[in-house]
Amino acid sequence: MFSKPDPVSINEYQEEVKNYNAPPILNQVILFYEKLWLFKQSDPNQVIKEDLASTLGNQIVNIADTYVLSRSELKELMQRKILNSVDLERPAFLTRLAQDYKIDELPLKSLDEAVAGELVFSTLIRRRDPHEYNHSYIEEDIPVFYDHGVSFATDGGMLLASDFFSHKGQGFAGSWRVEMIKDKADIKKLWRKLGPEDRHFIYDKDKFISAVNIITEKVKERLDSTEEIISNKGMIGAEVERITEVMKAVKLSYLADIELMLKIVLANSGAS
Repeated sequence: MFSKPDPVSINEYQEEVKNYNAPPILNQVILFYEKLWLFKQSDPNQVIKEDLASTLGNQIVNIADTYVLSRSELKELMQRKILNSVDLERPAFLTRLAQDYKIDELPLKSLDEAVAGELVFSTLIRRRDPHEYNHSYIEEDIPVFYDHGVSFATDGGMLLASDFFSHKGQGFAGSWRVEMIKDKADIKKLWRKLGPEDRHFIYDKDKFISAVNIITEKVKERLDSTEEIISNKGMIGAEVERITEVMKAVKLSYLADIELMLKIVLANSGAS
C-alpha cells in the first residue's frame, strides 16, 4: 500500500513541489496505491477542511484528492522508514500530487474550464489562497489545485462575499485575476513569476464565463450535500458546526457571489 517512490521518477518535480521560495519537499512524497502523494501533518481543524473540500469538489472540479491517515498507518510509515519524520501525536493526511494526474482522471479537460472550476469552487467555500503555488499543471497544461487550510471562513471573517473580495495580497480574493494567453508555452514562461496579483491563465474569455455558469450550478448542488457528507465522515466539533453554518449562508448568496467574482477576476486582466 505504502512505498518510497523512485527518486529519479520524481526528480522532474524538484522545482515545483515546494512552498514559495522554500526548499523542495520531495522527501515528503510517497507512493500510495501506485500513485504519488504528498504527506502533510497539521492541526485537526485543517485536516477537516482539507478532507471536506476535496470531497465536495471531487469529480466536479480539478481538485487533488485527500486521504486522512489513521494512527496505525502513521506507525507503518514510521516503522518502515518510508518517511524521515512522523509525529504520531499529530493528525496527518495525504494530498495527491497534482502533477501525477492523467487527463482522463480529471472532470475538466480544458484550461478555461479548469480555471473556472477552481475560482468558482474557491469562491463558494471561501478558499482565500488559490495563488500560483497552490495549483500545478499536468502534462497537457491543465491545472489541478490543492491546499484548503484557509477555507470556509471559520475564523469569523470574510463570510460575506463583499468582505471576501475586499482583501488584497498574495492569495486574497481581491487580487485574483484571469490573464489571457495565446498558447501553452506562455504558461511555462509566466507561471509562478509572482507579482501583486494572483494570475490564472485562460485562452478564451467567453468559454471561461460559460464554464463558470455551468460549474456554479454543479458546485451549488454538491454544497447542498455538505451536511450529509460531514455526517458520513463522522466529522464532529465546533469547527464542523461553523463550517455547516457558513455553507448554509453561502447557498443563499451563491449567484451574487459568483457575479462579484467574475467582476473581480476580469478587471484589468486583458480579458475584460
